[in-house]
Amino acid sequence: MYDRPIYDEYAVHSLEHGAVWVSYQPDLGASQVQQLKGLVDGRSSTLLSPHESQSAPIIVTAWNKQLEVQDAGDARIAQFIQKYEQAGEAPEVGASCTGASDDTV
Repeated sequence: MYDRPIYDEYAVHSLEHGAVWVSYQPDLGASQVQQLKGLVDGRSSTLLSPHESQSAPIIVTAWNKQLEVQDAGDARIAQFIQKYEQAGEAPEVGASCTGASDDTV
């Protein structure tokens, strides 16, 4: 979980390894951000971060899949994470990300 935007390239590299990225507009309400944190907390292959230039309040992304939602309470977010985390079409599912970075934008 990141409180600041992360580099898109870092997120894409994680997606390649089977991660799911939950991004949200920086002005999303604190209660909604807390809901999103609850959805990804304890999961080993999810990212959560604000993203300044996205078109929807919340976007959930996996390799070749994306879901735009308006509200953190949308049940499709959890369903998407369950379906695509460490699964789906990612080319290197389960591969280690040695030398990872926690830099933010």
